[in-house]
Amino acid sequence: MQAQLHRLSLNVDQNLREKSQFNDVTERIFHLIETGDVGELEYYLSTHIKSEIVKHSLFPLHVNRRRQSVSSSAPPFLNVACELGHRSIAALLMEYGANPAQETEKGTPLYVATLNGHESIVQLLVQQKPELLYSVVLVRKALYAAASRGHVSLVKFWTNKLKKMDEFRKNPRFIVGDINPLQTALKARNITSNNPDIMHTTHWR
Repeated sequence: MQAQLHRLSLNVDQNLREKSQFNDVTERIFHLIETGDVGELEYYLSTHIKSEIVKHSLFPLHVNRRRQSVSSSAPPFLNVACELGHRSIAALLMEYGANPAQETEKGTPLYVATLNGHESIVQLLVQQKPELLYSVVLVRKALYAAASRGHVSLVKFWTNKLKKMDEFRKNPRFIVGDINPLQTALKARNITSNNPDIMHTTHWR
């Protein structure tokens, strides 16, 4: 009995140490992302993230011979990089297996990048994971996000993507809904004399 309790105590201690180390690593990665120093982040990842289990926990799309599943919950590193506009860091994180479709309270990385007007990151995400464009709901949300913030080039980008989708061709009003992106922009007060181009970008009939 005492031997069993001792083994249990050792397992608990090990789990607590691993959890503490995991939290320390996660906090450090977030800090490096926020600073925008891609070189320092790459060095840290290459020297501190060696365990396959840790890699899989931090980067859900990291795949090795033994683990093929995708982790449902992981630190939203990519979402933060997309929000801050750090394209090189976003590219690095995806190389390590960050999930471009990870949903958080603020949305997916693609939505966050669009909302904040980071077009180069939007292009990167689409290039790396083109299946993100298969969802009408996702494309429509991105279009509305761009319109609400007055990001004209991204409104054009998402408008073109939406118009090429079969669902839009069959029933554009159903896909766009009762409130179109132009109205969204108006409600957000992004249609001003300083930003008239968006008025000519979305034409729904």
